[in-house]
Amino acid sequence: MKCKQKNPTSFPKKFQCLNKLLFWKIPQKKPFPDINHLLHYLRSSKLANLPKGITRLVSAGCASTWYFNWIEEMYGPIKSHTGVEFYAPKPADLPKNVQWVTNSAGHMPDVPDRSADALISGQNLEHLWPEEVTGFLLESHRILDEHGLLQIDSPNRAITSQLNWSHPEHTVELTVSEIKTLCTLAGFDVIKCLGIWLCKTPKGKKLLPFEQMKRFGKMRMAKRIRLSNSYPELSFIWWIEARKSSRLPKVNKLKSTMNDIFSKAWAERCQRMLTVIGVRDGMWFDSEKREGVLMYGPYMPLRKGTYTVSLHLKCDLLQIKPNISIGTCDVFTDRPLCSTELVNFAHDKSGYFTVQFTFTLSSTTFGLQYRVISVSGISLRVYSQIDIQPSNSTNSDMRVCSSSLLKMNRRFF
Repeated sequence: MKCKQKNPTSFPKKFQCLNKLLFWKIPQKKPFPDINHLLHYLRSSKLANLPKGITRLVSAGCASTWYFNWIEEMYGPIKSHTGVEFYAPKPADLPKNVQWVTNSAGHMPDVPDRSADALISGQNLEHLWPEEVTGFLLESHRILDEHGLLQIDSPNRAITSQLNWSHPEHTVELTVSEIKTLCTLAGFDVIKCLGIWLCKTPKGKKLLPFEQMKRFGKMRMAKRIRLSNSYPELSFIWWIEARKSSRLPKVNKLKSTMNDIFSKAWAERCQRMLTVIGVRDGMWFDSEKREGVLMYGPYMPLRKGTYTVSLHLKCDLLQIKPNISIGTCDVFTDRPLCSTELVNFAHDKSGYFTVQFTFTLSSTTFGLQYRVISVSGISLRVYSQIDIQPSNSTNSDMRVCSSSLLKMNRRFF
């Protein structure tokens, strides 16, 4: 997750060491403008507490000069800092101790073997496709010196899925148990696992409002911060520190495990739908005869290729009439890719029908939405899960099929 971050040097000095500050003594009524600032601040405090003595650091994913200044301000001076970044241009004002490498996180051939004491990658793993995740872990093992430190942090799918939270550039997020397993298979020993920002109560497992930063009350901000360290599996972000072991990575097992994780997680990732005017009824959104956006989302990435997407809907039979539109459907990014008017469509005896779109992406595309817009006076329902069928077998991991679940849900309507 790449939060909207401001240059961390803009934070007041008294906010730069969380473990030296009691939140209930903060004089400001609102110490953080929004949840993104809070999460960045909490990550900064963990960075400050990394083991001392790192002189050769590699950062996988470093957008600009402010990143290197942030590392030095939080952790301290580093003799040699290598920044690995493929998607951002090399800054003109890099610090003297920084070497810029134009590689991807999943493939870092320009970084030598055993050339680092530590390798960090924060809020980056969730942007990678499965082969890039395994590539990153294997490259980390190669680049780190004996007993070198690997630090990674990322949103926790166990929480993001329940919050129905989406980021337009996220492929899938990993859970705490999944990242621990992957690190072990890649030849690392996990030495520390912490959470950042508790989102479920430890006892009742009640979901907490994500952006709520209360100064007082049973689950006030300070308590959520403190408890998250002990409950990473219940927190929005997990923070992992691992040491390179003498074990060689189990490459094939690592790849197959990550592919299995992705297959399970991708189907859920593609179903994080939202509504503006609709009412949620199980797996369906019901317009209740209101006009507006009945379903939209999930703000997802999709690989280059040609796809057919299916949306499943239901309308009252008495309201389906020739040449009369009951709404529109489209596929949308920053612009419409394709759209159709819901008029003169084929349906079954119960009013169920399917709308299909076929479209081609010339490159990996972010922030895809599938939208259904209803008209006033029409009782329209849309199933909250979509089908995605790639035309090319090389993109078979993009396939999502909700048809079997849909058949079970149709029995209730």
